[in-house]
Amino acid sequence: MKRDEQRARMRVEVDAMPITQATKTSLQNQLLRKLEKMTKHMVHFMKPVAVMYDRSVAMQYHSVIAKPMDMSTLRENLDAGVYTTHAQFFADLDLIFQNALTYNGGSTEHTSLLVCKSAQHMMKEVDVMRAELCLYIKVAAESEVVDREIVGKRTEEQERQRAEKRQTGQLLMSKTAAEGALTSIMHAVREQQLPRVKDVAPHLLILEDMLDGEVLDLHEEYRAEVSRIERE
Repeated sequence: MKRDEQRARMRVEVDAMPITQATKTSLQNQLLRKLEKMTKHMVHFMKPVAVMYDRSVAMQYHSVIAKPMDMSTLRENLDAGVYTTHAQFFADLDLIFQNALTYNGGSTEHTSLLVCKSAQHMMKEVDVMRAELCLYIKVAAESEVVDREIVGKRTEEQERQRAEKRQTGQLLMSKTAAEGALTSIMHAVREQQLPRVKDVAPHLLILEDMLDGEVLDLHEEYRAEVSRIERE
């Protein structure tokens, strides 16, 4: 009894879970493929009635069954993301066999005892397989959460590294630009294309401050003039 209660609780929990790529794979591999191999009983439920039978039978069927369902449509819906929760998926799976019992039950001209027995047999099979599948789905979902957390942490670390690289790159660019500007100014001073160093040194100090006071390898004439200005 305790085991049955645990299975019932797990079934309710899994039904409410959203279908993810991992759990979709479990449904495809652990349930649908196994069901489709049970050809003796599943032959009646693999394709839409309109495909398997002539038009008159299909019209009669649709006059009785409000929402037809079959295995090929179920699989297509799963692949297309029509089902957002496992409860929706299993509801349509159950509907396949419920429809068969509804249409073929009782004493009517279209009653098929064989189809009814196959539907009843498959409902029992699905119930057993569903209990086993719940564990697969839960493990798959939990594994996917762990994978997302790992990827998330990896992404955060990658972003941090990228930010550091960007910051370092920007600093290097600033240093390169400042060094280039300082060197160009000193070259211009030596070539007497600009005022003498004593006139441009204050501007060079500002550039150096932009580099957090880092001492740059510049012309000695600049250093001497800067030192003189700083002493004043």
